[in-house]
Amino acid sequence: MEYLDLYSYLILLTVSTLVTYLITPKIINFLRKRKIVRPDVHKPNKPSVPHGGGIALFIGFTITFILSLILFPHYAVELTIFYGVVAISFLVGLIDDIKILGGQTKTFFSAISIIPIIIGYLAYPTRISLGHPRAPIIGKIRLTIIYWLLLPFAIAGPANAVNMLDIMNGIMPFTTLLASIGLLVSSLILKTQLGIILSIFIIGCLLGYYPYNRYPSKIFNGDSGSLMIGAALGALAVLTRQEIVLLVALLVHLLNAFLVFSSIKGFKEHRTIRERPLKVLNKGILVANLSTTAPLSLTRLLLLVGGQATEKDIIKIYEILQLISTSLAILTAILMVMK
Repeated sequence: MEYLDLYSYLILLTVSTLVTYLITPKIINFLRKRKIVRPDVHKPNKPSVPHGGGIALFIGFTITFILSLILFPHYAVELTIFYGVVAISFLVGLIDDIKILGGQTKTFFSAISIIPIIIGYLAYPTRISLGHPRAPIIGKIRLTIIYWLLLPFAIAGPANAVNMLDIMNGIMPFTTLLASIGLLVSSLILKTQLGIILSIFIIGCLLGYYPYNRYPSKIFNGDSGSLMIGAALGALAVLTRQEIVLLVALLVHLLNAFLVFSSIKGFKEHRTIRERPLKVLNKGILVANLSTTAPLSLTRLLLLVGGQATEKDIIKIYEILQLISTSLAILTAILMVMK
């Protein structure tokens, strides 16, 4: 790694972190003044918390995008495509925050976030490689029809999986921060500079934002935040051929999504589901909803197996699970170069 590149990486990380850290309190005040708040349902007194952290994250992403174009102009095409995916997914989430979209509608619009990547591939086929994901041991895989059929889910899948695990204070930014660090290490192992840049891009914004969303949250992410971060991870993976690494890094999110989808039998907006997977007892104690019609989420499964817990207990469990998932993602990258 050249010293000039290292210097540029540090500038990108520092600026993205500081911008997001400084802008988030202003967004908190903006949302609170306009009474755009939601109750924190896992707290005994259900305090009202500003809802719309995705706005702060998107501003951080925008400033970081402009800076990255200055620092790495030779990646202008790839960076613009990446930002296009981020912008579309943010807008979809913002619309959903303002006017609730149905589960199928939200998934469909999440899928169209792939459009910038397809346009980039058609316009710059020598720079954007699709259909050749890397796999452990065997290296590059050549896929044709199957890859193109699954391609929309490369963005919609991570976006909605991350969104579905945005359930308690700090879980979304912390787990995706660890996943992003895993992708950064993977990019270093695979020697893909674009992967390093995009990973730092996401890491910086999450580092600046996380202190405000951690327990007890001063701001909620909203779908504008969780959909955008999930889509950003998906775009990074597609543009750097790390789809399988991301799949492993998001194992916790994907397992939760699978449990929910299988229990409710399809795509449904969580705010329209009457039965909740958890119940809140006195002093904030969480227990699994024993109703047979309640959705089976990973959190509900953990409570069914381990018994009652506090919100802090659940958060710690998810942090440990994500650390394991991130470690496995890095191991996957190591196996990719052992061929």
